[in-house]
Amino acid sequence: MVNYYDILEVHYEVSTEELKRSYRTLIKKYHPDIHGQNKLWAESKTKTIILAYKTLSNSTSREHYNRQYRHLLQTNNRQRPRKKPETTASSDDDLHGYVRIIFSGLLNGHIEQAIYNYERLLKDYTGIDLFSFLNMRDYIDCKFLLAEAYEKLEKYDTAINLYELILERGKSDTYRSHLLHEIKERIRNLYCRNLARNATPEKAIGY
Repeated sequence: MVNYYDILEVHYEVSTEELKRSYRTLIKKYHPDIHGQNKLWAESKTKTIILAYKTLSNSTSREHYNRQYRHLLQTNNRQRPRKKPETTASSDDDLHGYVRIIFSGLLNGHIEQAIYNYERLLKDYTGIDLFSFLNMRDYIDCKFLLAEAYEKLEKYDTAINLYELILERGKSDTYRSHLLHEIKERIRNLYCRNLARNATPEKAIGY
């Protein structure tokens, strides 16, 4: 379930006026026209924000959503694992901060540095999953921006692997269907225009 309160950066008991204020702030912040090279990501972001606002600004749809939201919270509380020992807490905090640095770098267009930090993270922590340190919304955004960065750097195999991972993780998120459709198009284009062109004839047939 998508957390619309998280998307709009408000608390559960937010007033209608506060909701509207936060919505306007976020729409300005993520407007595609000010996000140049990340325009597709910004378009996806604003569509998600609009959907969240439409749901929560209407009393009927908000009441229906809140019933599902409360049920989710209760389920998560029952399944929440015991607190980790203090010896691992600081390490987890450090990793969380490092992942946010990578995400921030991608958002601000510093793709070479972000890729360097990302690859260093993978090298130092084999098998690490960014999903452990980001919510689903930021995880999909981060993976998409990573894939886009690798594509711009002409590291097409890595880009495709990331795009395919997003499709797998995001297939249940219908609110992002437009982004998933775009990713499928990108994968097809990469295979047809880049990978097949640079491959041997035998390998190209497979594309």
